[in-house]
Amino acid sequence: MNQMFQPVQGRMAYNWYVYPHNVYMEGGLPGFTSTMVISSDKSFGLVLLSNSKQPITLEIGFNIFRIIEGKEPVPLLESQYSKLNSDAQLLLYMSIVFSIITLVIVGVTLFQLMKKKRKFSLMKSSFKEFVISSIIVLIYFGVVYYLHVYAPFTIGVPTILAFQKEPDLVTSIIVFSVVYSFFLIVLLTRINFIKKPYDFIKSHEHNL
Repeated sequence: MNQMFQPVQGRMAYNWYVYPHNVYMEGGLPGFTSTMVISSDKSFGLVLLSNSKQPITLEIGFNIFRIIEGKEPVPLLESQYSKLNSDAQLLLYMSIVFSIITLVIVGVTLFQLMKKKRKFSLMKSSFKEFVISSIIVLIYFGVVYYLHVYAPFTIGVPTILAFQKEPDLVTSIIVFSVVYSFFLIVLLTRINFIKKPYDFIKSHEHNL
């Protein structure tokens, strides 16, 4: 029992968040959430089960906790709780932005190829193109690592697909990962293989 409430990472113990006057845990499945709050210096606690996926379940639990202690509860308004998790909303907005940028790059590239302003080439990339491409790839792998390795680790699941409590967040991560990967492929293709006619002449003169 004592070990169960000893923090091992920040305020996190064995699935419990430990604070000076209380410990709590929360969980859930798609469409359901639960909260358990136990007073660490008084002899009471509470369990709250709800058929809602919103974080309001945890906050209602702490409001009940405040009422039991004789304190005023914090007002909770429906307008404060959107249907989508805020992180999921951000990822979906970013997916839309990357989709638009990708379509613009593809459209402009196709137009320039049709007008002979650029040509597809497998010739060796310049040092500048190599550096830019390397930075883009490093950023990509950093983002992928955060979403698919670091985030699941901090949540406490083996993979993001195993995070059943927030299906909206999982879906948004998958959508963003696919869109972001396609954007990367299009951008790297544009930088390394779509050349200006001047680059062909310059390359030919260099070979001579």
